[in-house]
Amino acid sequence: MARVIAITRSFNEVDIVEHSIRWMLTQVDHIIVGDNSSDGSRELLRDLEQTGRVTVVHDTAPNFAQAEILTAFAKSAREDRGAEWIVPFDLDERFFAAEGTIAEQLAALPAEILKVQVPNLTHCVTTEDDSGQRDPFRAMQWRSVEQLPLRKVVVRAHPGLRLAHGNHDASFDGVTFAPELSGVLEARHFPYRSPEQFAKRVIGAYGQLKASGLPRTHGQHMHEYGELYEAHGLEGLHEWFRNGMLFDRPGENPELVYDPAPW
Repeated sequence: MARVIAITRSFNEVDIVEHSIRWMLTQVDHIIVGDNSSDGSRELLRDLEQTGRVTVVHDTAPNFAQAEILTAFAKSAREDRGAEWIVPFDLDERFFAAEGTIAEQLAALPAEILKVQVPNLTHCVTTEDDSGQRDPFRAMQWRSVEQLPLRKVVVRAHPGLRLAHGNHDASFDGVTFAPELSGVLEARHFPYRSPEQFAKRVIGAYGQLKASGLPRTHGQHMHEYGELYEAHGLEGLHEWFRNGMLFDRPGENPELVYDPAPW
């Protein structure tokens, strides 16, 4: 079977990091995690590293350097660990296969395939979520009907591999047309999970964006959330979450569908 290695980065997502990594371990052979956390995530990752199937590296690069960092992780996975396939993912995403595991699906693909397109569906917080469930992947069982316009990609390990920002695409040096397919993998996205998590994410990302010098179009929504924080503080962010990201009576909302992610 093809050796499949997942790669990701961890920035203070203690509420989801262990659940995310443990799920991915059921799907792939090994995981490389770049960590720059101070909220307890690092300790959880160190415990997971004891499985022998997780490698944690210190990662001080800003969030917006994701493409460069994950491309470097992919190179290490291929050169140092013999990876044949690379699964780039964010901790707030759950990838799964149409049948069996991700590793099994990838091993069955024709040798010429270099890229797998992965549709991405977003889950939302609702008043009907299981408040006693610590795992957000299990608690948040309602998702948006509309698919995100940008898909994710899973890629074959290649010496000229270059991942795009957000893991939405990839290129291969020396390859004009990269054969690809879709329909074998799917991703679920759980970006905003509580008022506290939303505020923590905004504060961390907005500070980095402001210092980056990147145009406002890079992370437009995060700029807007950050400016809300500057104007109204934590309570402003919490109120925004309660009013705009928490859905009441989801069964009556035509934009939502009950569709729990697999576990």
